[in-house]
Formats: sequence, structure tokens, C-alpha cells
Amino acid sequence: MHKRQLYNLIEETLVDLADRSGWNLNGREAVQLVGGTIAIESRMGYYIQQIKGPALGISQIELASFKSLVDNFLYYKPELTNAIREVCNINDFNKEALIYNLKFSICMTRVKYLTDPNPLPKPGQMDTMAGYYKRVYNTPKGKATKRKFKRYFKKYILWQK
Repeated sequence: MHKRQLYNLIEETLVDLADRSGWNLNGREAVQLVGGTIAIESRMGYYIQQIKGPALGISQIELASFKSLVDNFLYYKPELTNAIREVCNINDFNKEALIYNLKFSICMTRVKYLTDPNPLPKPGQMDTMAGYYKRVYNTPKGKATKRKFKRYFKKYILWQK
């Protein structure tokens, strides 16, 4: 997928999600962080399922993490859950939607970052974004590195406005 098209879809999806939910979800920092996450996790949509691994969708969310987000976070946020259903045109939050519905994968990536109480890093701050991504999304045990995040962020995201 072309990086500009996917970046635009990320931006449009987060704007739509913010409008429908009433939550502040679509600032430039959120678009860049979600974009950077997709860039490192799937090479900006090149992979929709991890080769020899459990991660799914363009955001490469593992099924256990996905289930936890749905059961332990979204369950208590019905207005956000309903907004995701509307934005993604889905009824069920399931594995297939995560793999094949780009908007759903984008929304769930943003939800993952909502579970952290700290503010998102400011736009363009690669070092801070890389650390935030590693701590919140990839975890210390994950294979991704801050260095790798910055490399993909430069390649796929930094050229944006």
C-alpha cells in the first residue's frame, strides 16, 4: 500500500472516530504515533498477518492483547465502542475484522494508546515517540527497538505535513 494513502486513511479514520465519540483522538501526535506504529509493525500495510507469529492486521496486534482491549477497556467505554462500530461499519469485534478492516485496525491501535495515562508525545519527536511506542505498544519483551521505530518513522511518516 502506498504510504500517503494509508497515512491519509489513518488521519481520516481518527477524525471520524473523534467526531463520533466526542473524544480527542485525532491530534497530529495521535496520527503520527498510530502511523509510526503501523509503519514499524507492518511496513505501512505490507503485512496483514505476522509470518510465523500471532500478530494480526496492519497494526500487528496479538489476539490476547486485542481481547484484553475489548474486554477490559472498551467494555467500560460504550460511547467509544459504538463510535468504532460506526466508523468501521462492523458489529462484532473479532479476529477477521482486525485482519481485513483497515479502519478497525487503526482504531484498535489508537485504543491501545488510550490505555496509557500519559500524554502522547508531541508531533515529530522521534526519540520520545519511539520510547512511548516501545513502552506502551511493543513492550520491553517485544522484538522492535526504538532505533527501528525511528528508521521506519523517517521512511513512512516524517515526510508528512
